[in-house]
Amino acid sequence: MSAKLKYQPGGSAAIATLAVPASTTILKDQILALDVANDGVIPATSSSTTLTAFAVAQAATTTVGSAGSVRAILIQPGQIWEIDCTNNTAANQQLNRHALSSGVAVNNTSSDVTDNTGIATMLRKTGAAADKKAEFLINRAIPVT
Repeated sequence: MSAKLKYQPGGSAAIATLAVPASTTILKDQILALDVANDGVIPATSSSTTLTAFAVAQAATTTVGSAGSVRAILIQPGQIWEIDCTNNTAANQQLNRHALSSGVAVNNTSSDVTDNTGIATMLRKTGAAADKKAEFLINRAIPVT
């Protein structure tokens, strides 16, 4: 499942077609990070930050020798996302900030991640603990222009 938009303030989400650098594989519903060195978006990783989290892919794509594109929902304030978790969910993980383990899962623990890798704030666990799913706000620092 990865990341699914559960609530969008104001109705409809902003969707854009984004550049993908050469030699990149993106999965459907994967969180994407900015890759400013290559002018595009790439799958988010455990080292992605609130500055680089950018969008969620709406389709799978693989680029080989040249750059391509992917349609994605832009991450905006107030959106609620249901995201897969690496570990069983628990009440002591709620309202903590969590890092990603990959672009398709949150590394949920009972500790609050206070640096800028704390991308996802767990609002509540969904389903049984072993379902490893929860609702999150994705913390994205939007640059002031």
